[in-house]
Amino acid sequence: MDPGPTDLDAYRAKRDFAQTAEPAPAAKAQGRGPLRFVVQKHAARRLHYDLRLELDGVLKSWAVPKGPSLDPHQRRMAVQVEDHPLDYQSFEGAIPAGAYGAGVVIVWDAGTYVPLEPDGAEPRTRARAQACARAALAAGKLSLRLQGAKLRGVWTLVRSSRDDRQWLLIKRDDAEAAPGRDVLAEDRSALSGQTIESMGAPAGASHLPGLGAREAPFPTALRPMLPSLAERPFSDPDWRFEPKLDGIRALAFIGSAGGSAGGSAGGSGRGGRETGLIDGSGGSSTTGRPINGSSPAGGSGERAVHMRSRTGLELGARFPDIAGALGGLGHQAVLDGEIVALDGAGVPSFELLQPLIHPRRGATGPAAGASASIIYYVFDLLYLDGYDLCPMPLIERKRLLGPLIQPTARVRPVEWFVADGEAAYNGAVAHGLEGVVAKLARSPYVPGDRTKSWLKIKQTRSDEFLICGFTRGTGHRAATFGALVLGVREADGRLTYVGNVGTGFDDTTLTDLRRILGDRQIAMCPLAERPPGLPGVSWVRPDLVAEVRYAEWTAEGRLRMPVFLRLRPDKPASAAQRERPVAAPGGTARASAVRSASLLANLPAEGAAATIAVDGYEIPLTRLDKPLWPAHAKRAAVTKRELIAYFLKVAPYLLPHLRGRPITLTRYPNGIGGASFFQKHRGQQRNGEALPTFVRSIRLPPSRHRGDRELLLCENTATLVWLGQLANIELHAWYSRVEPPPDVPDWPARVATDPAGEIAARLDYPDFIVFDLDPYLYAGSEPIGGEPALHAEGFARTVEAAFWVRDALTTLGLMPFVKTSGRTGLHVFAPIVRNLEYAATRALAATLAAHLVQAHPRELTTEWTVSQRVGKVFLDVNQNGRGKTLAAIYSPRPHAEALVSMPVTWEALPTIYPTDFTIDTVPDLLGRDGDLWADILMAQRDVRTLLAAS
Repeated sequence: MDPGPTDLDAYRAKRDFAQTAEPAPAAKAQGRGPLRFVVQKHAARRLHYDLRLELDGVLKSWAVPKGPSLDPHQRRMAVQVEDHPLDYQSFEGAIPAGAYGAGVVIVWDAGTYVPLEPDGAEPRTRARAQACARAALAAGKLSLRLQGAKLRGVWTLVRSSRDDRQWLLIKRDDAEAAPGRDVLAEDRSALSGQTIESMGAPAGASHLPGLGAREAPFPTALRPMLPSLAERPFSDPDWRFEPKLDGIRALAFIGSAGGSAGGSAGGSGRGGRETGLIDGSGGSSTTGRPINGSSPAGGSGERAVHMRSRTGLELGARFPDIAGALGGLGHQAVLDGEIVALDGAGVPSFELLQPLIHPRRGATGPAAGASASIIYYVFDLLYLDGYDLCPMPLIERKRLLGPLIQPTARVRPVEWFVADGEAAYNGAVAHGLEGVVAKLARSPYVPGDRTKSWLKIKQTRSDEFLICGFTRGTGHRAATFGALVLGVREADGRLTYVGNVGTGFDDTTLTDLRRILGDRQIAMCPLAERPPGLPGVSWVRPDLVAEVRYAEWTAEGRLRMPVFLRLRPDKPASAAQRERPVAAPGGTARASAVRSASLLANLPAEGAAATIAVDGYEIPLTRLDKPLWPAHAKRAAVTKRELIAYFLKVAPYLLPHLRGRPITLTRYPNGIGGASFFQKHRGQQRNGEALPTFVRSIRLPPSRHRGDRELLLCENTATLVWLGQLANIELHAWYSRVEPPPDVPDWPARVATDPAGEIAARLDYPDFIVFDLDPYLYAGSEPIGGEPALHAEGFARTVEAAFWVRDALTTLGLMPFVKTSGRTGLHVFAPIVRNLEYAATRALAATLAAHLVQAHPRELTTEWTVSQRVGKVFLDVNQNGRGKTLAAIYSPRPHAEALVSMPVTWEALPTIYPTDFTIDTVPDLLGRDGDLWADILMAQRDVRTLLAAS
């Protein structure tokens, strides 16, 4: 079938690709999977938006001067312009003055689209979708369903009868229409998070400390951060999704100016030229101009570049064109990315890379990968011009990376997607990729750590294993081997047997592997236990990593249907660790908010008593009009009804933080001005109150209860409503959980002698190290002997102290989170792997606190005597104890203004005040921003490992 007219000649004729970083058109290539769309915001002579639709190997393009509108009654003019190459869909950056379209471009929105048939149906195949779109454009009316980060639902392009180039872009009146929403005010790039202003601004470092960066010397070595394996694809607005590329992980160290691009790495680029040894275009070499299209800042000549793999292998000499391109960067920087070889279809091929990093003995002539397109895809920025960026949130590092790296023939930024991880995964798989890597937007970069804030989701199951031996071959394999014996490192360091792999080898691989293994033979079995039934095994030193695909793990811990894929000389032996998939994040709590809204509608607006149905239980409510917080200048008194309504609104966000954690209640039967009492055990019910069946409790054995006896938990909305009925204003949750078991390798053996006490033993291992910061600076209005009141100076001093605590924790390698206490102070939580007991976490917190007090003796104190705290911020680490608690996240507090303990970002901390967060304001803030601590446990760090490495 004729694909219809597609012409890139007009695009090519308007641009000088030696001047602009816009992608030069290559041969038109048919993509795979869903059709893509992109909307680029372009600040040229006049600001406008460009809508581009993938069709027949190009991007059909329209300039939309006023930008798209979500109002179905607003018709936007769209002028059809020349077709653009597919590579243009990820283009961002500055088009230099004097060039066609000079100005700044960002990818304002991106996603997939489906053209609609005349009857409204959606085509089932890509071929049919393209035919449908082609016919509709020819007829002058195209309806399409967009699935982007900002634009969703059905839209229509209608051609004017007066001018073939003039079209109208109209939003259909469907569920995604939003006449009152100014979508153009959402001005950040869907690709990099940049705005037009920040993309066009010169890179500067003066603002970096405010984002969490630290002044630091240029690093000589770093280890890459690694993702954990996730069970399934997921979508979540707090995560960013990148394609998982099948290449060589490489850190690029771009040092001082003046040296050759390759430096001692052996890279080329001398005189500003690349060698052309690896030329992805198949043509002549290209100039080694700066990546961002500008002259190098400070000094002449190119910068020295070292590129290192995970094993420490120097890659600059093997990929001199990439080193040459990086040498033109006008900044001292460390980049993280993947060196990828693209085959003729544009799909990453590790086989094309292997000859370049691991040449076969006796090979002559050009390497097998020399004709491939070799590209360094950059996805992170770890260091910039004197600043360590690792403590900064990923989203901030991405924003700095955006204007720094623009697409060239050798170096390109990795495309990434916001929120819709399932669509990103499906698109990646459809394009022949392994899957996606999900990254928590606010996660720091932790060198060398395998973290749960980065997750890999793969289409097929494959992993790295250590070759521990090989079996004797028979028949045509008599001269090589029959199968490889595989092992994996367990968490406790043991090397365990996981099975043999005897398929996936060609004759050349068999010969090469047999030669390599022969040099590594040893007499003793390196496995912790010699596997039975393996006659004729030759054992080898377990330092070779093999990548193996398999169907699943058996109950005995063996690989089912393994297939050898390749050796991974770029990965260290430590990479072959048993990976147990972690649960994918459950998505945002906003989905559960719909249910909460329906429950809220059942709460009567009037009357002192009512019965409400929650979770299948009928809960009687009494004295709903009773004031719990007194009236003050800003609002009327807060009643029990409003407390229960608050709990219903925040339940989707609050309950995940309470699940599995014993709680201590603080009940105020006569409001915050009356007497209160604590309750942490079932036995403390008063006036014959029976514990409802929906309230979970755990009974600890006498040998382990340590005074705790039977503890209460709050794990469902019904329990929250019941707590509101009890006038329980405050929720205090433990830092440890009753499930799952802690991260201790010999846990089953530890509890085997006392199974009844296992739950109690689990509570010995906290998830957090905590710091409670209270200002003892008085406003002057406090009663004699009273606690300090909330005032601006005291809180500002507490904010300053919190940043000191944050810096101490990040220096250690931990990732701290901060929230208001709901009164005068702040709480800092650092999530940790559960392999330390409370005594150890308290000792570590006390050590850090002592260090901070020594560094800031005039501002901080750890003195327990109140009179000795006056004028300082009290740094309380005594809460790091079993059964000790702080106010739970989103817990109301007995403050006159009905304050709430609220998480905030470190970036926002200097601009907030505790009275910003009340029972009235917090539900709306959660609906707008979501739960900032939703994935706090994904940021757990292993303190033992960090201390050993420091």
